[in-house]
Amino acid sequence: MTDQTPYALTISEILREVLEHLEFNLKALCSAIRVNRAWSEEGLDILWRSPVEDCSELLASLPEHRRQFYADRICCWILDKNPWKYQNCMLDLEFPRLRRLDLWLAEDSLYFDYQLVPTLEEFRLYNFIPEAEEYLQQLPEYCPNLRKFCVGPSPVRRLEFDQLEIYLKELPKLRALDLNGMSDDTMTDKVFLHLASLPLWELRMQKPVTSEMIDLACERLGSGNLFFNVHFVELKMEWCAAAKLIPNLTTLRKLRLDLVSQDTNYRSFQAIGTLTELRDLHLTIAYQTQRSLSREEILAIGQLHKLRNLKILGGGALTLDESVANNDLVSFLSSFPAAEYIYIDAFRSGLIPSQATIALATTSTRLESYTFLANWDLGFAESSTPPLFPKLQTMFYQHLRYQNIPVEGSEARTQKVTELAEAILKQCPSLKDFRSWNTVGKDKFTSELGEAVWHLLYPLLYKS
Repeated sequence: MTDQTPYALTISEILREVLEHLEFNLKALCSAIRVNRAWSEEGLDILWRSPVEDCSELLASLPEHRRQFYADRICCWILDKNPWKYQNCMLDLEFPRLRRLDLWLAEDSLYFDYQLVPTLEEFRLYNFIPEAEEYLQQLPEYCPNLRKFCVGPSPVRRLEFDQLEIYLKELPKLRALDLNGMSDDTMTDKVFLHLASLPLWELRMQKPVTSEMIDLACERLGSGNLFFNVHFVELKMEWCAAAKLIPNLTTLRKLRLDLVSQDTNYRSFQAIGTLTELRDLHLTIAYQTQRSLSREEILAIGQLHKLRNLKILGGGALTLDESVANNDLVSFLSSFPAAEYIYIDAFRSGLIPSQATIALATTSTRLESYTFLANWDLGFAESSTPPLFPKLQTMFYQHLRYQNIPVEGSEARTQKVTELAEAILKQCPSLKDFRSWNTVGKDKFTSELGEAVWHLLYPLLYKS
């Protein structure tokens, strides 16, 4: 029985719950369907629902009278082989449950439209070739329920937005666009204006957005009408452009932003801090030159109390400004009660105080992965109320520090290192990975403690 079902589950329902966890483990799932008939029936539905590779050859290898039985189960299909080899096997089949199609185009694949069905909701197009516009022309007629369209990388030719725009207008249910595979010069004033006017829930486009584009869109559409329903945005822009655009994204839940200039103005961070409904934030900050995060920027991010995932990347050149005091770090790390994943590679010359780590543990009780590439004070490991991080599985750091560590080579030092390693595992009973990202120039104590933790952790992970 479960909280959702006030009755006992049947054997087949229990079996389905178990096999659902093997959906992306092809080897284990294939083994499971050989156990008996019941396992086979439940496992086959999952196996054919989301294949992890092109299943055309496998489908063609089946007896003719059995192919439709398996075609009925396919929800996700990847086509990356030469389809002409299987033409005779596929043309008479129907795919009534097909929801997603990943298509690597070749000249031969243009003659087969059996994959375009009314149930299709997600279409990913790769390896664009000049004749591929024939596929785009068919989308409005054959796929009226299409909700997501993705243009993947192409080594041959890039898709131009003008070619795509015509057909986007004829897909009324389209809510998600991934245009990362389009031409580098795709993002123009006209294109940005068009994208900003669409009722999209999701937009991925790693092409530079300028302040001028945003000003024009605000003038034409009104400052409150840009991406008026968007939940997830992935864009590349300058800091000043981000400061203008972000206040318009009031419905945003997930933001992936590549900031490409070295502007030290923190208004863009203040703008991000107003997105109070944000659940996922991924910032990549240009690292061509040294850049530091100021106190104001740190505290602005700390306003996002509903964040589940926080990632700030600086390529090793990002630092915390001297204005960031210990109290600021304590305040910052105690701001994310819903956090499950935190990754920050902003180095700090001073220690991350143990009070900040304890504040994080006290607030973020769901935390499963924590990375702060800085110097950690290990005082938190000796807290009197273990475990601090009951769910934490991964913990990455730069250097580890501890006051009054005995001299190198002494028995007292070896004993203290072992005690600290045991204390860390008591504070993190679910730990599976503990390491330093500083592979070059790692100090002796950090190396010793890391090895001691792994000496204790390894038997727990591989005791079977």
